[in-house]
Amino acid sequence: MKIAVFINLRGEIATLFEAGNLTLFSDNSGVWLPVNEIPFQISEDTDLQQIRQQTWQLREAIRDCRHLVVQKIHGAQIAWFDGLGVQLWQDKGTVQALSGSLDAIREQAHRQEVEALPALSTAFITPGKQAGEFHVDLITALKSDVKMTSKQILLPLFTSRAFRQVEVICDHLPKWFARELPALQLRVATQTDDKGLISAVVSPASS
Repeated sequence: MKIAVFINLRGEIATLFEAGNLTLFSDNSGVWLPVNEIPFQISEDTDLQQIRQQTWQLREAIRDCRHLVVQKIHGAQIAWFDGLGVQLWQDKGTVQALSGSLDAIREQAHRQEVEALPALSTAFITPGKQAGEFHVDLITALKSDVKMTSKQILLPLFTSRAFRQVEVICDHLPKWFARELPALQLRVATQTDDKGLISAVVSPASS
């Protein structure tokens, strides 16, 4: 497992609006070792387009990592990183005290994968009007106490059962759709209502 941590120049877990480095840690038989360090800096005055561009470049640099630890989480960051398939965690402290925090995140992430998916399926994934149709309220799911990414919620549904279509209600289309759906031979059609809510209908590409 790999976990990225944003660390400022004082060696403390920091917000993304401070000068610092994104350090990628890898779990090597229970020992967390730094395997990569990426300079990164944006400010609260940085325009949205530049933030998105830098965040996307950051995601590409940690492509096989799905967890990012920062000192404080802003709502816009949650939505943007979720679209990139990254779960944000909030923590504080120094690099020297980091090992215990990473252990706790690893254990919690594992519990989420093992225990939360059935609960999410019951609460947020419901049958549609016809056989093989499902409805997912992704907005409610992401706001729930079960902190999971859209990919953790939807991908098991897309890969574990046959379906005719899955309607996903969301406020932004997950960016991982562009990479994963073609590989799964799935396609997506979207409609946006006057409130900005998106209905994304995922179906087999051959249908």
